[in-house]
Amino acid sequence: SVNDVNSVPSHLGELGDTTQDTIYGAMYNFFNTLFTEFNGVRVGCVSPINWKYGASSELNLAKYITALKETCELFKVPFLDIHDITNLRPENNTFLNEYYLADGTGNNGEIDSSGIHPNSKGHHLFYGRIKDFINTL
Repeated sequence: SVNDVNSVPSHLGELGDTTQDTIYGAMYNFFNTLFTEFNGVRVGCVSPINWKYGASSELNLAKYITALKETCELFKVPFLDIHDITNLRPENNTFLNEYYLADGTGNNGEIDSSGIHPNSKGHHLFYGRIKDFINTL
């Protein structure tokens, strides 16, 4: 989960970890269990989108995405790094109001001022790339 980004400084670990106490290890165990339980399943992985965050969280997210990408490479799982190609700019208040303002899709009529959950217009900026990626699996 991208919520694990806050644990990156103390729990990232390194590629090859297989225990549950590091992020690398949890990712390893996820894919290992997935392919053990569902042998032959087609799987792809999409990185988290960018969101409005502070400088330390940005660095942590970059490390998290690197760990996810490296773990996907280890398991030969196709990986789409959508983070830098979404064109989302939640740190810009004008953009935030247009692409995060509630539009009847679950934000209860309020602005998502956290800059984490785009509205349907925000999703439109990247859903096509994810759809195309899924069609390659």
